Amino acid sequence: MNKISIFTTLGNIGNTPDYWQYAWREALDSYIDFADEVVIVCGGKFEGYGNFEKVKLIQSDWAYDFSWETIAQHFNAGLDACTGDWIMKMDIDYCIHEKDMPNLKARMAKHYEEQWNLLSFVKYTVLNQHRAYQKVKLPFIIRGNMKDIIRFGIPTDDETSAWGYPIFVDGFDEKRGLPTGTSIPDSNIRDTGVNIFNYDNTFRDKETTGKHFLRFSNAREKAGFPREWGETEEEALQKFQDMMWSRLKKTTGCYHPLTLDCHPKYMHERIKSLTPDLYGYNSWKR
Repeated sequence: MNKISIFTTLGNIGNTPDYWQYAWREALDSYIDFADEVVIVCGGKFEGYGNFEKVKLIQSDWAYDFSWETIAQHFNAGLDACTGDWIMKMDIDYCIHEKDMPNLKARMAKHYEEQWNLLSFVKYTVLNQHRAYQKVKLPFIIRGNMKDIIRFGIPTDDETSAWGYPIFVDGFDEKRGLPTGTSIPDSNIRDTGVNIFNYDNTFRDKETTGKHFLRFSNAREKAGFPREWGETEEEALQKFQDMMWSRLKKTTGCYHPLTLDCHPKYMHERIKSLTPDLYGYNSWKR
């Protein structure tokens, strides 16, 4: 069996890991159960977690008003610290379902033998406790011996792209502190066919949501992207609600309702404790 490393970031969570209301403990529990090694790149106050034989903490500052470059820089710090045959980039709002773990490991072993260098999984975004949808395939499982060639950086063939996806490295941008290179074509990526649950907004209240998306929008604008989330926390919250309501409408009738057992076991207690002021309770129905 190949050694599996997971790295994740706690850099954008503020002064403590709970600041932005992520289910970070639950996510880490699933990573520790699945992987042989877990690397946490942390930019806030964090005293470690879980089984220290598996968990490695990398401290790296992340300002509240962060730059967009910081995201990929932290991803590469996590990538460098991992020692696995496969290295998975997982956000702190992702969670691996315990029922999918054996299948995912088997597919990763098979694709390793087939000499694939990059694998993808499906981001299964939870809209609320009863509904989710398959949002996008993410090429976030990198063969360990390719981590100098495949890194997170600026794609020279699409510089308007978010700098959080792997590229084939062919240079370095000294000003932005990131590798440059070409986007990796789909033909070079093997899909595992596994859903990874995504709980990015599920446990947030309205106040925190407005703060989060305004800060996110500010960082994107500094990097040259169009401003998409308004000029104030109130505008950012409204933009978020409009976006999520449009997604809810698109999924109406398309997906079977989620029951508690459909969620990973790591999230059950958190789901049961949802209250109407949190987005995942009922998407703030009006």
